[in-house]
Amino acid sequence: MHDRELCFLPLNEVAARIRRHDVSSVEVVDATLRRIERIDPELHSFISVDGAGARLSAQHADEATQRDAKLGGLHGVPISIKDQFAVRGTKTTLASKVFADYVPDFDAAVVESSRQAGAIVLGKANMYELATGWGTVGYFPVAENPWNTRHSPGGSSSGSAAGVAAGMAYASIASDGGGSTRIPASYCGVVGIKPTHGLVNYRGSLPMSLNVCGRSIPIAKTINSVGVISRSVEDAAIVLQVLGEGQPRDTAREAAEHGGYSTHLTGDLTGVVVAVPRAYIAEGVDQESADAFEAALGVLTDAGALIRPVELGFSSADIAWMWTTIAYVEMAASLGEAFEEKPQDFGPELQLRLRNGGATSAQEFFCATQARAQLRRDWLDLLETAHVVATPTAPGAAPPMTELVAQSTDLDEVGGLARFTRPYNLTGLPAISVPDGFTETGLPLGLQIGGAPYAEATILRVADAYERRTEWHQKRPALSADIDACEVSASFMGERDRVV
Repeated sequence: MHDRELCFLPLNEVAARIRRHDVSSVEVVDATLRRIERIDPELHSFISVDGAGARLSAQHADEATQRDAKLGGLHGVPISIKDQFAVRGTKTTLASKVFADYVPDFDAAVVESSRQAGAIVLGKANMYELATGWGTVGYFPVAENPWNTRHSPGGSSSGSAAGVAAGMAYASIASDGGGSTRIPASYCGVVGIKPTHGLVNYRGSLPMSLNVCGRSIPIAKTINSVGVISRSVEDAAIVLQVLGEGQPRDTAREAAEHGGYSTHLTGDLTGVVVAVPRAYIAEGVDQESADAFEAALGVLTDAGALIRPVELGFSSADIAWMWTTIAYVEMAASLGEAFEEKPQDFGPELQLRLRNGGATSAQEFFCATQARAQLRRDWLDLLETAHVVATPTAPGAAPPMTELVAQSTDLDEVGGLARFTRPYNLTGLPAISVPDGFTETGLPLGLQIGGAPYAEATILRVADAYERRTEWHQKRPALSADIDACEVSASFMGERDRVV
């Protein structure tokens, strides 16, 4: 099997092959590292790669397989970790000069869970600076879209989506503060899920604490959650299952119907009600995305779903105001001290957001939080009569980077790209993006399915039913360095470990 064929196997299949001894974890890791060596200079999807550590972990995984030990759901499978999450002994930079040399002595909770399930951590995936902005500049080279490097890969989990789409990881642990998992998934033609806030432990995401009244207080960004990026809905379900199971549960999570996500992927949507806010969608979606969305609704109907038009009580401008007010204040609170000391260490997009957050009045912040609470109540009311809500993931396909550069100081215009994803960060509800078509120029489009609190099984079920009846998720980008006939030999690798 060529490296490319092996690297594009579904996560669940490669995990099964490792358990059956059809292929070793070392073979899978080496194939992935060779692919990174060839492909990543074009895409910059990784900030750092720990080849030696990945090989050592793969050897241990193979030893466990030989012993017929109890194996986790990700046993022997190589994944990437967004460079926002701490990995013990590995630089965790947040793609920022501020953290460029930070090496944590602990693993983030999601890294602990992944390792406990047997995953092999390849390295740290690229991202937008400090997980904000639109990635037009960066302290490190910005990640590029594997379908067209002149277009945005989305963000802030840009490297996670680009790397998974290009076959350089079977999945990636990302984060989502306004669509940061779902938008890059849509732009790069892969699957991205943001679970209910609190379902997966966010501990170990940087920055981690504030100095308040002389005490170190953990930061709780109320719009952020962990995200998962993969090439299929089933693979996303497997990874999310691992991340949820690996954490201590609080009272809310104990009450949720937790786990067993893959068992809900039946392909049948009989009786499932899909709410569609048509007026909200029509405010800014382009024609190709609108056409793909309508076709997707037809597929869901064929699977047994019932489509129900609904009205939202808030406009996209209302949601943009809520999100920017709350998000920028939280950014300023967590990064303000470092920004005041060395503003030159922050990129221009981030400087603008931090200044806006610092200048926000207490009254405006309070009003935004009250409107946010009402938005959540309205969304929950909507979900009393529907199982899920469907929209496009983004108003259109990935925009050209030149366009984003020109608009990088226009926060309202650029923020419109997240009009469909931000409501789920404000409400804390789960949502998933799956590929639902391509533009005439060959750029991916995405379908977003959102649900009620802890209804991950439901949104996965709907997304999987759609995926089973379409082929968009099976398409792969053509990369200039991706030539099957010229596979790089293992001997070429040598000591190629790259750590930036």
